[in-house]
Amino acid sequence: MKESTSLIIISMVANVGLGFLEIVLGFITANKALIADGVNGFTDLISSAIMLVTQRIGVRGPDKQMHFGYNRVETIGSLLVSFIMVIIALAIIQDAVHTPNLATPPANQAVIVIVALFVIAIKESLFRHISRVGKRQNNKILIANAWMNRVDSVSTFIVLVSVLIESAFPQIAITMTVATILVAGFILHAAISVGIDAIKELIDYSPSHEVTNLIEEIVQRFPEVTFVSERRIRTLGGALAVELCVETDPSSTIEHGAELADNIESEIRKAIGNVIEVKVRVTPTGNYAKLEKHAGT
Repeated sequence: MKESTSLIIISMVANVGLGFLEIVLGFITANKALIADGVNGFTDLISSAIMLVTQRIGVRGPDKQMHFGYNRVETIGSLLVSFIMVIIALAIIQDAVHTPNLATPPANQAVIVIVALFVIAIKESLFRHISRVGKRQNNKILIANAWMNRVDSVSTFIVLVSVLIESAFPQIAITMTVATILVAGFILHAAISVGIDAIKELIDYSPSHEVTNLIEEIVQRFPEVTFVSERRIRTLGGALAVELCVETDPSSTIEHGAELADNIESEIRKAIGNVIEVKVRVTPTGNYAKLEKHAGT
């Protein structure tokens, strides 16, 4: 928790400094794409702040008000971030279309190239380090923060390429507008991806086929299990909550059933790191068929 918080704060400080530098330089050089890229950095600041707050709330366990804990607070935070990013991206596109293009003087082009290379180097370093720590901790928030830095470096690379094209082919008047729209497009794409993931989680959309297939494969390793009558998997703040109902030999003791449930839970937790809850019910073989028969009559 401490390390992840520190990394998010470092990312926030970097976004403020680099974003401010790009916006100021963008106004001085009249480069809309650079201004858009700087604004993108500030959207990351907002996103990181929301991540910090929701992470602190999301780690709380169940209580009298929230029986299943506060994990979904992180999901609502992600949805809010995506909404803000969409608004900013659309505003940037509107400004790019309606503001006339101004040629960037050669001296300013050289400054923009140097700054762009500096920003790319910082953002890529942040991406690599935060991503490595996020994967080690299996921390979804850190991984998302890392990818925001990668998106930033790509958008800055677009600015760099647009300036180089403008330098080589000054007669192409729409270079800056196209670059600005491309940067906004990256912001919009990232916002939609984050928003879709958040909505899926809020409506209890099932996780990927890889996860569900892996859980089925784990259960099938136990020869005592004759049938899986129920399987429900949902995400809570990026983590998984698994509910299973398996059938076994009716002559098995209660102790054996409890041991089987514990072993299945242990194997699932070993194989899938981001599991916060596993509930396994053990019933006698034929129980599901009997219930279905009664339901049909």
